[in-house]
Amino acid sequence: MASFYNQINQRFEKEHNLKFKISPVEFGFFELLSYQYGSEYSDYILIDNALDHCIDPFAAIIECLRVLKTGGTLVTRHHVDEAYKAFYSGLHQWNICCDQNGDFIIWNRNNYVNVTQELEDYAEIKVEKETISSGVVPFGIVACNLTKKKELPSMYLAEERQRAGAFMKGFAEKLSDLQFAMKYLEIME
Repeated sequence: MASFYNQINQRFEKEHNLKFKISPVEFGFFELLSYQYGSEYSDYILIDNALDHCIDPFAAIIECLRVLKTGGTLVTRHHVDEAYKAFYSGLHQWNICCDQNGDFIIWNRNNYVNVTQELEDYAEIKVEKETISSGVVPFGIVACNLTKKKELPSMYLAEERQRAGAFMKGFAEKLSDLQFAMKYLEIME
């Protein structure tokens, strides 16, 4: 979505006559993040209500952990079960939540990953769920901090061409989704 945000920022600069230039947003895919930045690159990564838009959010978390330095933290903050609430339309294909044990969960109609159980040996994982009252309908937010303890083993790293191929197939499917395309045309108006 970097190109969309860059266009929005350019319009904002012009409309508000800013005396400074907003730095451009850099394009990238979470699922291929380590190919862009390498391993042990960053101390901190923030994903704010975007993980549920990924082709493969668990692969995205793995990639973020690869990019993080040992001791670095991935912070995520998402609306609870947004795909379910949006009837799996447009970008909303994954649900982010925590279970009754406080574990970090990613799921949709065909998949279920208990991130806490999968990655507890490689990251310290703290999950918080909060209810926010909007004055109309209360909604939930799940926030998760994953602090990298050590490198992930190779079993989490799919063969490069397979992962890239699966990702590109999923991305092409998203691009061909009319609801997805219409939403971005609406944003760009």
